[in-house]
Amino acid sequence: MKPSDRENTDAPPQLPPPRAYLSVDGVISELSEDSSIPALDRGWLLGDRLIETMVGYEERVWQFSQHYERIRQAAAAVAFPWIWSEEEIFKRCTELLRTLATPQSFVRWIVSRGEGFGLRTSHQLRPHCYLYALSRQQMLSTCPDAGIRLIPTPLLPGALLGLKTGYYLPAITALAGKEAREDILWMEGEEVRESSSGNIFFVRSSCSSPPLLITPPLSSGIFPGITRKNILKLTQKRKYNVEQTSITTQHLSQFTECFITSTVQGLVAVNHIHPGHHYTTTAAGSVFRELQELYQEHINQTLS
Repeated sequence: MKPSDRENTDAPPQLPPPRAYLSVDGVISELSEDSSIPALDRGWLLGDRLIETMVGYEERVWQFSQHYERIRQAAAAVAFPWIWSEEEIFKRCTELLRTLATPQSFVRWIVSRGEGFGLRTSHQLRPHCYLYALSRQQMLSTCPDAGIRLIPTPLLPGALLGLKTGYYLPAITALAGKEAREDILWMEGEEVRESSSGNIFFVRSSCSSPPLLITPPLSSGIFPGITRKNILKLTQKRKYNVEQTSITTQHLSQFTECFITSTVQGLVAVNHIHPGHHYTTTAAGSVFRELQELYQEHINQTLS
């Protein structure tokens, strides 16, 4: 045997790259460098699009009806033509996840108003529907179990508050040069809004009373997260006190725990908000740990 042959034999096997698939108006293909969308798509040219992020388990998108209703309501808010029924998109998602064939998946749903230049729209435009599916593992945070660090950052103008339009440039710019365990905490003046990846919760613990969970209200313009909604429901099972109220920088030192909620990441612990606010979010017996377990139980029950 030649030395080169021995080296090849002893080398670890090369794993194939993770697969991903794209559905363009119902037509599925493997996502690759050759994949394409129409060059005149307004979502690409003008940012004239809406986005929904979902997770799949086997062939099923979890809580699909809530995601469908949220993007449909967003479309109505921006006079976006809507031509798809819930059953039609659900079927496309099922076919896409069946093709992907992975236990847990990340699904990005993008709808654009159609094709053409110009800021004025026409009733003749026909919207496009794009669905991307890949392994959820590819999208999960690499942050350590100890939690992440938030960097307060002024909220930049330009985005439509409460809507997911795919306008990520402010977040991309703010995150440039940050470590993997750091995220952005959007601030409007002195008021806390949300992170670049999800809604935010704080916990105030007391020996004499049940824990108090505090999160900014939807009226502040934050995104109406579905995971946020789930957590608010789950807190009722443990009879936690919950307040949806304004949070300012002066309040940050009063809390004992902090965490972020999102569809893809679930619950993510925050252990530090710059410059000097530290939290015991990941400690044994914390509210965060209990809600993590409750949330996973909720997922398991709804899928069974």
